[in-house]
Amino acid sequence: MHYHFNRGTLRLPDTFSDRTMHVLVPSGSGFTFIISQDELEPGEAPAEFVKRQLGNLARQVTKFEETRREEIFLGNPEQGLRGLRIEFRYRQRGSFSYQCQGIFPLPDRKTLLTFTASAVAPFDEPQRQLWNQMVASVELLR
Repeated sequence: MHYHFNRGTLRLPDTFSDRTMHVLVPSGSGFTFIISQDELEPGEAPAEFVKRQLGNLARQVTKFEETRREEIFLGNPEQGLRGLRIEFRYRQRGSFSYQCQGIFPLPDRKTLLTFTASAVAPFDEPQRQLWNQMVASVELLR
């Protein structure tokens, strides 16, 4: 596999799988933006992946609460990549964390791309708008 990253490329054996994670911290915005990818388990549907991941998180933290779920597009709707936007909160180590995730199955039907904003306070409207703008601006390489 020829693997691309921000600073270059490298050659990997085909037995490697890509679990890329990019952590972006916008100055002054009050939250962290993470881009990650994962693969579905054999025979797993994207909805099952979401249920499994949220279930795993809920078992590791307290007071897990999903507060919003809606279907959205990744980038321009003409790309045709529909996914889920999920907002939730949970308590860990004595304080609440808030997350907004967009989870999108890619055309290969086995890879999921996830965009996560994390904050220590509920998201305000400018933060939601920033998250929406960033996800709407995605253009996938072909």
